[in-house]
Amino acid sequence: MLYSNMVRITSILVGVALVLTGGIIAVILGFASPFITPSMIPVGPPVAIIGAMLLPVIAGFLGSLITAGRWHKTARSIGFKTNFGRHGILKPELTGDVGGRPIRVYSYTSGGTPEGSSGTTYTHIEAELDRPLEWSAIVGKSDEEMTDLAQSGGTIPDIAPNEESLANLPEMGGTRTVSVEDGIAVWGDLPEERAETLLTPRLKQVITVDNPGVAIGDAAGMMIDALTARLEKSDSHSATFARKALEAAEDDRTQTPKATVACDQRGLVLDATSLESHVELVVAAAEAAEQAEMMN
Repeated sequence: MLYSNMVRITSILVGVALVLTGGIIAVILGFASPFITPSMIPVGPPVAIIGAMLLPVIAGFLGSLITAGRWHKTARSIGFKTNFGRHGILKPELTGDVGGRPIRVYSYTSGGTPEGSSGTTYTHIEAELDRPLEWSAIVGKSDEEMTDLAQSGGTIPDIAPNEESLANLPEMGGTRTVSVEDGIAVWGDLPEERAETLLTPRLKQVITVDNPGVAIGDAAGMMIDALTARLEKSDSHSATFARKALEAAEDDRTQTPKATVACDQRGLVLDATSLESHVELVVAAAEAAEQAEMMN
C-alpha cells in the first residue's frame, strides 16, 4: 500500500508539472489568446520556457525525496540505519543486523529500454552468510512458476523458464528439483540430503504467498549454467536468442556474491511490517543454509 501511495504522489507531482509546462508553452505560443496572452507572463519567453521545462524535473526530484524520507522512517521503525551515499541520496541503502547477522536492503530498477521504458523497481533484501557456499539453490513454494520464483530470488527473471513450477522443472545439467516437502521445493545443485536439511521448520513457515522464494548463494550463476546446459543441443532461432541473453547475464556474474541469501520484491517495500517479514525470510534461509553446509 505504501509503495502505491508513493508512486501515486510522485505521479501526481510529475503530472501537475507536465500540465503546467504544457500550459506555459501554450500561452507563449499564443494558443490561449485572448484569455491569456504572452504579455501576462511576468518573465520573458526564453526564461518561461526554461522554467517550464524544469518543472517536471523538479517534481520528479521532490517525489524521490519524499520516497527517500519514507525509506528513512521505515529503517528507524525496524532498527536499521539509513545510508545515503552508496546508491545516491535519493536511493538510500538500509543496513542492520538480526542476531548479529548483517542485513542489507536497497532498491534497483530492471528492464528499462533505450526507447524510454522506465523498467520495474524491486526491493532487494540480503543477509550475509558466514562464508561462501560450494552450492546454490532457490527455495520456494513448489507450485509457483519459476519465472516468479527467480524474480523473488533475485536471479534473472527475464530468461527464467516460463510457466514451469519449481517442483516440475526438468533437470538441466547438474541442477534439478532436489526435494519437495510440505509444499516447499528446493531447486539447485546440491545433494538430496543437504536439501532436506535445508528445509528447516522455520524456513518452511516463513515461505508464504507474500514471500514465495529465496535465493541462496550464487543462484543467478546457477541458473545461467542450468539454462546454458539446456540450450546446448538446440539450434532453433529462439535458442540462439536465449543464448545471447545468457551471455549478457554472464558478464555480470562475477559481481554476484556467493556468501549471501537474498530475495527481491517487486516495488518499494516501505511498510515496516512487510519489510520485517522479508528480512525474517532471508535470515531463516541463511541459518538453514549454514546448517546444511555443515553436512559432510
